[in-house]
Amino acid sequence: MRLTIARPFTLLLSGNQRLSFAAGEQEVPDEHADHWYVQAHVVKPEPDDAAPTAESAPPEDDRTALIVEATSLGITVDGRWGIDRIKSAIAGIKADGK
Repeated sequence: MRLTIARPFTLLLSGNQRLSFAAGEQEVPDEHADHWYVQAHVVKPEPDDAAPTAESAPPEDDRTALIVEATSLGITVDGRWGIDRIKSAIAGIKADGK
C-alpha cells in the first residue's frame, strides 16, 4: 500500500524484528499498513468536505513536500500545523544555518 510517511520511524515487530521507514511516499507492506504505530506516522489526507480550494490553500502535495523537507532538517511537524507554520519553521532553521 502506498503511504506518505510524515517522519522517519522504526516499527518493532515480534521476535525483535525491526522495520524502518523514511519520510516521504513509499510502499508499506499491507500486513503493516494498518498498524496503529504506522498510522500515527502517516500524513492523513484532508476530508473531501474540507478540501481547500485553489484560492484558499496550496495543494496537499505542497504540504507533504514541506513536511518531508522539515523532517529532513530535524523539525518534528505537528499534524495541526498549516503550510505557513511549516514554512516558518523551515525558514527559522535555515536562518540559523543548521
